[in-house]
Amino acid sequence: MIKRDVSIIMSVYNDQETLSKSILSILRQSFKNFEFMIIDDGSIDNSKKILRYYKKIDKRIRLFKNKKNMGLAFSLNKLIKASKGKYLARMDSDDYATKQRLKIQYSYLNKNRNIDLIGSQAITDKGKILKMPKSYNSIREQIIKNNPFLHSTVMGKSVFFKDNNYNTSYKKCQDYELWLRTYRYYKFNNINKVLLVYKRNKTDFKTISLTFYLMLSNSLQEKNRKLESIFHSFFSLVKNIINYIIK
Repeated sequence: MIKRDVSIIMSVYNDQETLSKSILSILRQSFKNFEFMIIDDGSIDNSKKILRYYKKIDKRIRLFKNKKNMGLAFSLNKLIKASKGKYLARMDSDDYATKQRLKIQYSYLNKNRNIDLIGSQAITDKGKILKMPKSYNSIREQIIKNNPFLHSTVMGKSVFFKDNNYNTSYKKCQDYELWLRTYRYYKFNNINKVLLVYKRNKTDFKTISLTFYLMLSNSLQEKNRKLESIFHSFFSLVKNIINYIIK
């Protein structure tokens, strides 16, 4: 069996419009030693045909399937359990990785063994740069206000994901819940390079509300910054609602 350095995990649900471009952005990476694990989460469009086509042309793809739509957290946990790479990277089926993404992140984690999880900067499909906090300390500061990672930019130690599965009770914000649950015990970072083209229109009112709930729950666990954390939670809720209304 060929040993792979990185396992990339992607869940697909009715993404025929963007799926091919997203898959190709991984297959054409300058870094080659990976397994690309993709699960069809009950799609009813042409996603299944697209997946079968790319499976035939690249043996690094491993296909999985749910008999019905089970949601992102369930699907990712299934792939994590079956993964074999030293590191594990996320990818969404409507985002596109830059050609050097895996090489840069793999090299960073190898050189910084104390870091458990990294993300990166990104650019939207409309050309706007999305700036994420870069250092461990700045991530700890921001996490009480907003999600410090774009989910499909992250790569981390495989053991981190195997020891800390996504919570399947969350249909949205699974990633933010995971970061809030683990940031006190692991070291996170963001590389200061744009490594992903991110599809911007993923936020809805339910996501905003659930994000607020997670921030508030985390704030109530803070011992030294309780009032400050709660203030930031309410401030972020108002800001996100305003952005949602006017976008």
